[in-house]
Amino acid sequence: MAAVPRHFLLALDGSPGSEAAVRRAFQLAPALDASVSGLHVLDTAQLEASFIADLSGSVGFQPFLNLSGELRTALGAIGRAIVSDFEGKREAAGLPGSGRMVEGLVVPELARAAADADLVFLGLHGTGAGRGKALGSHADALVRRLGVPALLSPADGAPLRHPVAGFDGSERATRALRSAAEICSALDLPLDVITVAASREEAEARRLAAAKALEGFTVRAAFVASEGPHPEDVLIGRAPGNDLIAIGSHGHGRIVELVLGSTTERVLRRTTVSVLCVP
Repeated sequence: MAAVPRHFLLALDGSPGSEAAVRRAFQLAPALDASVSGLHVLDTAQLEASFIADLSGSVGFQPFLNLSGELRTALGAIGRAIVSDFEGKREAAGLPGSGRMVEGLVVPELARAAADADLVFLGLHGTGAGRGKALGSHADALVRRLGVPALLSPADGAPLRHPVAGFDGSERATRALRSAAEICSALDLPLDVITVAASREEAEARRLAAAKALEGFTVRAAFVASEGPHPEDVLIGRAPGNDLIAIGSHGHGRIVELVLGSTTERVLRRTTVSVLCVP
């Protein structure tokens, strides 16, 4: 994460996950001296989907003739209410920032806004047809696209107590570990560092690498080495004792929007706790 001053971007859609993400951001913002900006996207894809209904109305189904206009009005009213609710909570919390609504496609608009953010907060689950699945389609696409860390929250928005960082010695895992350490240092929380290694020698090398990565942070870190073919099983199995999983999200190649790290992908689709994805 970038140096002070920091800027948090919150994706607002009215879902329980989004509300939990707001609470997460409000917990972290004062400790990290961050401003918070809320963004709700009036999804034009939903408006365009009404075209077929309008067309059917034009050939005789009169109740659907003005569906697009009515839908835009309804979605606009919902969006303004979501932004207003966010602004009320932000002002009550005494946090600098603002809330706004834009019209467009959800993922590109959020990605564009995230260009000036140090950390993006969003719900793990969506509000559309995929709601309730392990990972919302917008969250999935956005994590693949973002070049900044993203904190994804399920419906549980209780204050963070004990994060865990998955560490395999790679550069992206090191960035994730340092991001988790920054959060834990600011909130005075303990941090577990988990590695799944094939040998004691590999585990010791990773312990030393993790200790080096944590230099400069005031954090109570515990390093744990485990065995097994699937690191995601180890990370997910530590919930709910560890209520935030910090993990590297992807590399920086040309296929970055198509492929996440396999462990990250599986964690996101199976997790019951918040996940901090760091590119």
